[in-house]
Amino acid sequence: MKRFIPFFFFLCFTFTSGQEKFGLIFPGSADTGKFFLDNSSVEFKWHRLESAVSYSILIAEYEKDFFKLAYNSADFVKIIDTSFALPGGIIKNNSKYRWNLKAKLSNGKTVLSDFFYFTTGKLKTSDIQITNNTDETNFYNQPSEPGFKLSKPVLTINFDKKTGIKYTQVYVARKIKNKYKLIFKSAKLPPGNKSIGIPSKFLIDKEFYRWNLKTVNKSGKSIFTKANYFYTDFSNPKPISKRIFHPSIPISPGKAKINFEVIQTLTPELKWIPTGDSLISRIFIFELSQDKDKIVFASDKFAPKTSNYYVPSSVLKYDSSYYWQIKSWLPDGSEIYSENLYFRAKEKRDFFIPPRIIPKEKEEIFLALKYAGIVNTTLNALYENGVVYLPLLELFSNLEVESKFNNSKNSYEAKTIFTHKNLSVDLVNNQVHFGDSVYQLNPYRFHKNDFDIFLPENFYREIIGIDTRIDMSNLTVNINSEEPLPILSRKMREDKYGYLYQNGNKIEQGKIDFKREQKYFNFGVADYQLTYNVNKYSSPSTYYMFGGGGEILGGDIHLFTRGNFRESKFGESRTEAQWKYVFEKNSYVTSFSAGTLDFEGLQYTTFDGINITNTPIEPRTEFGKIKISDTGNPNSTIELYLNNQLFDVVKSDATGNFSFDLPLNYGTSLVKLKFFGNFGEYQEKTKLYQIPVLLLQKYEINYNLSVGKQNITRNDLRSFDIAYGVNDWITSKFGIEHLETKNQKAVFYNTTSARLFDSYFANLSFSPDNFYNFSIDAMLPSQLALDFEYSKFLRNGFFNQANLMDKISAHIFYPLIFSETQFNLQSFYSLSKTKQNTLNDFSFGISSYFSYFSPSVNYHLVNVNTGKSVFNNNTIDAGFNWSLNFLHYYLNYMQGSILTARYFYNLTQSRSENYSVSFSFNLFEKGRLQITHTENIANSFSLTQLNALFYFDQTQFSTSISKETFTASVLGSVNYNMNDQQFSLLNKHQIDKSGAAIRLFVDENNNGVFDKTESIIKEGKVDISVAELTYTKNGLIIAHELNPYTIYKIKIREESIKNPLLIPKKKEFSFETEPNTFREINIPFYEAGEVSGKVIRKIPQKDIPIAGLKVQIINILTEESNTISTFSDGTFYYFGLLPGKYKLVLNKEQLSAINATLESNEFFFEISNAQKDKVNDFDIIIKN
Repeated sequence: MKRFIPFFFFLCFTFTSGQEKFGLIFPGSADTGKFFLDNSSVEFKWHRLESAVSYSILIAEYEKDFFKLAYNSADFVKIIDTSFALPGGIIKNNSKYRWNLKAKLSNGKTVLSDFFYFTTGKLKTSDIQITNNTDETNFYNQPSEPGFKLSKPVLTINFDKKTGIKYTQVYVARKIKNKYKLIFKSAKLPPGNKSIGIPSKFLIDKEFYRWNLKTVNKSGKSIFTKANYFYTDFSNPKPISKRIFHPSIPISPGKAKINFEVIQTLTPELKWIPTGDSLISRIFIFELSQDKDKIVFASDKFAPKTSNYYVPSSVLKYDSSYYWQIKSWLPDGSEIYSENLYFRAKEKRDFFIPPRIIPKEKEEIFLALKYAGIVNTTLNALYENGVVYLPLLELFSNLEVESKFNNSKNSYEAKTIFTHKNLSVDLVNNQVHFGDSVYQLNPYRFHKNDFDIFLPENFYREIIGIDTRIDMSNLTVNINSEEPLPILSRKMREDKYGYLYQNGNKIEQGKIDFKREQKYFNFGVADYQLTYNVNKYSSPSTYYMFGGGGEILGGDIHLFTRGNFRESKFGESRTEAQWKYVFEKNSYVTSFSAGTLDFEGLQYTTFDGINITNTPIEPRTEFGKIKISDTGNPNSTIELYLNNQLFDVVKSDATGNFSFDLPLNYGTSLVKLKFFGNFGEYQEKTKLYQIPVLLLQKYEINYNLSVGKQNITRNDLRSFDIAYGVNDWITSKFGIEHLETKNQKAVFYNTTSARLFDSYFANLSFSPDNFYNFSIDAMLPSQLALDFEYSKFLRNGFFNQANLMDKISAHIFYPLIFSETQFNLQSFYSLSKTKQNTLNDFSFGISSYFSYFSPSVNYHLVNVNTGKSVFNNNTIDAGFNWSLNFLHYYLNYMQGSILTARYFYNLTQSRSENYSVSFSFNLFEKGRLQITHTENIANSFSLTQLNALFYFDQTQFSTSISKETFTASVLGSVNYNMNDQQFSLLNKHQIDKSGAAIRLFVDENNNGVFDKTESIIKEGKVDISVAELTYTKNGLIIAHELNPYTIYKIKIREESIKNPLLIPKKKEFSFETEPNTFREINIPFYEAGEVSGKVIRKIPQKDIPIAGLKVQIINILTEESNTISTFSDGTFYYFGLLPGKYKLVLNKEQLSAINATLESNEFFFEISNAQKDKVNDFDIIIKN
């Protein structure tokens, strides 16, 4: 063993040394004690890792001879850039730190960087320091304007907490027109927080601010401190003392995301901001194609300060798509790459698409509008004298704010931008009404066209409270607001609603994209398991299990054989087979089964026979809807949370009454109601609803009929039961069973189940002359859980094989919170009584969790009374589980390390009985090792055992080694796709499960079917809830661990498709799984088509282009639609159309507003072949 350990660590080092690494830049160095940090406002920087899709920062503080994790950015934010500004309050004075990066790669794996170390002294901050004075009014040292000067956009507020504080909030306001308007309100900071960083986006140069604190004590009383003032002046930023290398920043042409800018030249001028630190650089231009991106141009090397380059005329071609990047070499010889900019070359036509150059005079520009990760579209704006003017109605339309131009009042109106806040821009009186406030329009210059008003960006910020951050270098406008805008509120609500059913997959049968196809014969899967055992007390033996599953005559079939092989002989073996036919869309009979079946009546057994039932085939998930009615304060807002997810919001009426229609799933559902009054009142109510699987919906009827012979005794078995949902909270089941044994007759029984008072579930079962049983269990909102069961047996026999007379059992779990730490108390008691003796079993335990350490203590008493003697045994045991996550900082192949120990002491005999110690950890990404030592002190026996489990991609291997035994086992499955005639291997058994082989392909002949000559999109990825996915080298996506006869949704991850010209026929698909097989699902992609044209109003002697007109493009077959607006010259353009027939619709309300009429506002066109077909010059002329 001693020889094995160094060899083992050598293998681990060899395995990890080939992993991809990447370099850190700032702060720190690879050596401890050589880098000193004196500023709490620090930006962490690193070199880009080419294959990384996101990063997370891990910061550890040195404590007691080891580094303890202090901050993990993955808990708060997803980082995709190569820098990150650390929030305030993480780094402390006079401390030692170590940090590194974890990068998530495009293949799903993760890579850790090397470590950087730094030491802090007394940190300097550009913030406000607050001392712990006893007088609350003396907390602040800048009580009047202008206050202190903030020289850079970094503000961290530090404060000491007084005792008895429940939480603290920070308020920051900016001075606008001699009034301070709230711009930032922090989250509720718990007592442990002593600082908060104000996001830099709220700090604008040359502005005046004030801030104060709101503290709430434990009794609920709020105290607002006096205001403190400061102003900003960023004109003299401090020089950066440390040299930092950055890649060059491309400017034009192109867009940073895969969202093309269209250019109308084959010789564009490439512009960028040079890094300044590179010795030499080169430009690379790639053409996007279906198979693989190819380099079409590589420039000569150029000097460091070069910032532009003209593309030669022979490189680009029209109607093709490209992206370009800059590769730079740094002084240390390393290479860095800029981000990619994407563009599409298109021949110039009669409508104008402006190049990516910032205009100086008033001109139309096109901005990429982005909001909350859910809006990413193009906005037609105006630029004049350094000011950007945004279209009010078009902006609100994209944010799903109901808005229009009121022609009769000559005003622009928008409803419910925020809760109870409407907007009206009154051009007659030059006033702006927003909520309850009235502002003058005169200070804001604006522009108009026929359908919209263009207002400056400061109008949206100062009047409405919408921050429009415009980046002219990338031509983007990012929207931000303290309160969510309607489109975000809707998306949040949809996500929460979708959360309820993410495992239910409730899709109407008629709308399934890939329905189940019953086959006469289909071989699907084969399972295997081989286990080899060596024991010093017996000869070696091998256990085997082989099984096959598929489809015969439209029903699923599986076959198993299992047994032992010892001393060159086959021992006892058993073979089982089962065939099941499922009837779809039939409420009277759902399935017929024959073969070796499970019998789950009053007593579980197995039998050979048949079963007919109408119980649902798919697992029960959704129970149904219930109405929740309650009362609160009149006209209050009530939020309903289901399992801690916001589900719905209603308002109570004038009498305080309100109601919700709440869908519940089987299992336990936590419902929380939050009440918000008109005067700041707040109240919470919590309820738990238990819906056991035994409950049926109202009037639902389920039955089971089974006939056959028991497997072991070969006695006859006959059974019939029927269950009826009396209402939403009571279900009653009646049955008769005949299991032929000696002196055993047919047994009649009834079971009634009821949900009582939301959180309680009761069950009463009885069989005349046999037994009575009553049970009740509950789980309360406080997490208190209890259950009780009593059984009375009237006779011995098959249903009472232990020959009991009475049995009582009870269990209680109670969580107790003390000083913000939860202690879990639980106790169990059972009484079993026969004619000969009485057995009492009692236990009590307490456990808790402190950070990564979880201790527990248990007491156990067993009392046996035979009538002649009494036997007692009292034991106590104590132990812990300790999660040693910090070990992977030293050995990155060891993750998930857990140390477990337990000690047992016999109180009755006053002696130690045994103890055990176990250490387990993940080995690399595939395996887990566990080393356990057990010492049996009472019997002078010890055992040390090594267990290993490895989940390889195609099989599963496990082994157990001790001084007396050795066991090795291998298991998995072989899956066959009959369509492709291909085999695949998985590391889990697949019989009685389902799967799918998903293929994304380019449908080059538009027939919707995958042909072997068509290209497979091998890099494509999908999402399927509750499924395990395996991506193969040939492009197949294997989804396994699915339930048979169940409907699942597939969502295509469009960002994974390298060629942005390709779009799927549908972004989401649904399919029904087939039993014991991996069904083939082919999802077609098409190269996007385009349409362009112009809308002109023809009047005598003049053609007037109609700008800002909304044009809706509707796919006639799918009814999917996209809305665009005409440009200033009346032209429109849309790229991204699938093959099919389309309808182009002009907005009737806008045409009516300018008194323009058409015989029809609908026009038709067809994209017959998206790879080649482009509908151009679609001119629409309005003659009046």
